[in-house]
Amino acid sequence: MDNKVRKNKIDWDFWLNMPTVTIGQAVALSLGKDPDKMSQTRTCDGWKYLDDSFKTEEEENKFYKRCRLLINNAFSDKNIRSTECLLVGINQSQDHTAKIHLEYFPEWTISVNWDIPKELKSLVDPENLPTETKQEETESEETELDTVLCPSDFDLVTKKEITTMFDKLVRLGKDQTASDKWKELFKRAHRNGLQELKEEGGFNPCKVGNWLVKKGHYQRELVERKLINNLPSRSRDKKYLIDEYKI
Repeated sequence: MDNKVRKNKIDWDFWLNMPTVTIGQAVALSLGKDPDKMSQTRTCDGWKYLDDSFKTEEEENKFYKRCRLLINNAFSDKNIRSTECLLVGINQSQDHTAKIHLEYFPEWTISVNWDIPKELKSLVDPENLPTETKQEETESEETELDTVLCPSDFDLVTKKEITTMFDKLVRLGKDQTASDKWKELFKRAHRNGLQELKEEGGFNPCKVGNWLVKKGHYQRELVERKLINNLPSRSRDKKYLIDEYKI
């Protein structure tokens, strides 16, 4: 699967930042195919992908079989009642042109044992890492900030303040702003672990800084500078805790 992804040169930075996709596009991505390189034509039975969009007849059959399964699940009563449903809206044609929320798609594919590219799996929390690597990081990795800053040392801040404070994210998608990325991160807070950092009244900026470093969204040195320069006014007398510690 991974080799197939590399050969097709899918622009994952583009597709993984699409909030919604058609069922056909989602299934194409699940097979490691670039949806933009697949041709469609309108028939009496609706839109159909041309045969030359597929390398083999077997791949074409697998594509439509996956479409059929996804369509039936997306339009099921259980899915419509779900607060985290795949389907964007129920008033759509029940075919591969219907739109779904991409962020919930990879988790669903895993639940039905589909083999999908590692890039698509990265939308699922925890991040797509080998089991032993993820476990090792979870059990033993502790950032230097954790050892120096007590979570109770700083006042809580709002989402808006977090977005302003940490505005130099290093993992932005193509043509994506930091503000856009933060909206995406907060939207997926329950999945990416950000929601666990929220306390009654807001977010502890130090905890968020540690989370950003661990997730690879921020460099540790930059987190330290951001905390020193942007702490809430009542916490500024505590900035020496950061100032005294240098990597």
